[in-house]
This record gives sequence, C-alpha cells and structure tokens, in this order.
Amino acid sequence: SEFSPPCRRGSTIILDISSNSPPYAAEFPLPVKKVVGRLDIVRGFFDDAGGLKPPATEAQLIDGFAWACEFGRISVIEFMLEHGVNVDTKLKGGEIGLHWAAYEGHVDAVRLLLARGARVDLADDTHGGTPLGWALYGWGNTRPREREHRSYYETAALLVRAGATVDEHWFDGNIERERGAAKMRSDIRMMEALRGAVPGDG
Repeated sequence: SEFSPPCRRGSTIILDISSNSPPYAAEFPLPVKKVVGRLDIVRGFFDDAGGLKPPATEAQLIDGFAWACEFGRISVIEFMLEHGVNVDTKLKGGEIGLHWAAYEGHVDAVRLLLARGARVDLADDTHGGTPLGWALYGWGNTRPREREHRSYYETAALLVRAGATVDEHWFDGNIERERGAAKMRSDIRMMEALRGAVPGDG
C-alpha cells in the first residue's frame, strides 16, 4: 500500500495540527503548530513538581512529543524527555520519535534522540520501516527545493553510525518507496552517507 506516515489526530494538548484549531482555546489562543514549538507554553501544562496538570493526559504528552520530533523542536523534545517521556515510547503507528525526526530530516533532533539512546532498529507497525527507512523515503519523495532546507544526508549518516542498516526489501512493491530507492542508488552523496560519511567531514 502507499506509504503515508500515521497521522496523530484527535488529541488536544499540543497536537492535531491538521485542524489548525488551538488546544484549550481559552487558555492558549494560539494555532497548534506554534504551540508545539513554544517551550514556555508547553511548560504551562506541568505543575511545579513536574507533573501534568489536568485535563492533560499522558497520551497527549506522548503525542506532543511526536509533533515536537516531527517539527524539530529541540527545547521541547529535551523538556519532554526530562519530564517522563521515554525516548523509545511507541506512538500510535508503532513508530518512535526518531522516525519522525528522521522523516523530516531534522538532524539536530536526530542527534539529540540518538544521544538519549533512541533505538535505530525499531520498525513501525504500519509500514515496517526503521527510522533510516523513513528518512530515505522522506528524502526521496520530498520536492528538491524543500530538500535543500533539510539535512537528510547527515541524518542518514548519523543513523548509520549509530548502527542502522538499509533494508533493501522494504522498498520493494511500493511505487513511492521504489522511487526513493532509485534516487538513493543514483545519488553519490547519499551512498556516501549510507557508509557513515557525514558531508563536510573532509
């Protein structure tokens, strides 16, 4: 089936970007996309002892962590990890935060998650892809102009250095994945990254 990363809809804390409606509108009259990047607002969901304030829930906290990883919000990721989110917590599709950071080519988020011990070998339940597979899919199917503003080469290299390997069979039988694989094999920089060579290392 066509690859489409699982959506995280229905939660309300710092989530559901698709609706563009503010979470807890009376308290935080901001679009969700802005909330997930605002550490000062995220802190407002916690009490002085570091616990979640009602009506926020643990599930919403985990969803918020997923969004922070997807949008590369380093300070929010760090805060959530310090407040009880396990770096390898599985999300709704069986993926972890590292999948989302890699998918979007947010190398600083990838570096942080790896430093905190995120596993590179976990495959999500929906597509069976590892974080490296998601990174290669995102790179291969992102418009060239958008790719220029993301760090897919370094992301791939960091994942490989952390022990990730390419599962060639994962790309078979899916048009978009096969397109990404074809680009991967024909791109010298990506092939070097998949050997662990970070661009700019000399």
